[in-house]
Order: sequence, then C-alpha cells, then structure tokens
Amino acid sequence: MDVAEHLPQGIRETQLVHAIANGSGESVATLEFITAVSVPFPNIVFTAEGWEKVRDKAEKYDWAKEGFDDYVRKADKWKAPKAADFSDVEGRPLGKSVFHTSAYGALDCGIAYQLTGNEEYVTKCLELLRQLADPKSGYPATLVGGSNSFVGEGKFWQSVARMYDLIRTSPQVTEEDKK
Repeated sequence: MDVAEHLPQGIRETQLVHAIANGSGESVATLEFITAVSVPFPNIVFTAEGWEKVRDKAEKYDWAKEGFDDYVRKADKWKAPKAADFSDVEGRPLGKSVFHTSAYGALDCGIAYQLTGNEEYVTKCLELLRQLADPKSGYPATLVGGSNSFVGEGKFWQSVARMYDLIRTSPQVTEEDKK
C-alpha cells in the first residue's frame, strides 16, 4: 500500500475492508489494516538533528563540554555485565533475572555513541543486547531482564530501549539484531 506523502512521521491510520462473499450480507468479513509512517532513528531521546545541536553546544559551551566528557568517561568505564548462568537450572529459568542492573551504563554508551560516533560504544551495547535476546538464557527464556522488582524492571527496559534507539543506525547492528 502506498502511504500518502503528506502524512506526518509517526502517524497511524486504520482502514477497514468489508468483504462480502457473492454479495451475501450474512457472510461479511472485516479486515483491519493499520498503516504507520516510520520515524527515522534515533527518535526517543533526540532526533538526529537534536543530537547535532547537542554536539554543537559541546563545542561552544564549557558546561556542555563537561556533560559531553562525563558521558564519554562513563561509557569508557562501563563494561557489559555477564548474563546470569542458568546451566544448573533444570528446565526453563522462568522468573530468573538475566542481569542485575538498571542498564544506565548501557544508556550512557548509547549517548556517548551519538556524541562521538565511536563504534566501540556500540560493541559494548550489543554485547548486552545479544545476551538479553538469547532464546535459551536471555529474556525469551526468563521473562525478566534486569531486576526482580517491577520498578527496577521498568527502569531497566527504559534504558535498554533508549540505548537501542541510539545505536540502531550503527553498521554493527545486524538484521538479526533488529529482529
């Protein structure tokens, strides 16, 4: 289906198609189609244009340069945690946390990537994401990402979602990663 060019990014439209077999009203079937206009990445924290403004401010203003350097320093220091080892768990490790982290360090790496373009930060982020996506020992198996509390789990997923949005355009992110 062609999407009209005048529609803004991020919009969704719903279309209903009513199919009537042989013109008989009793056999009507309804199909619902949702058309969405994609939004380029990144888009959660800032758009690409927004990140350009942040980088420009870091060049012009000392306070912004300090923040820039702080994110880079934190990202340089952060190492992706190792996922929990469930090899001694019999069956599916349902309800066990893959990590015990808020993932703020991963978010710092995503931000540092947007600020610097340094692919080393993406490598760190992907290490966490790929462990998290592992069907046998990651989130698909446990249904718990970074915390055994609802609030902690929410903070974890907020950081992971923002981080992924920030690194998604990196050439290191494969089609398999995007699944």
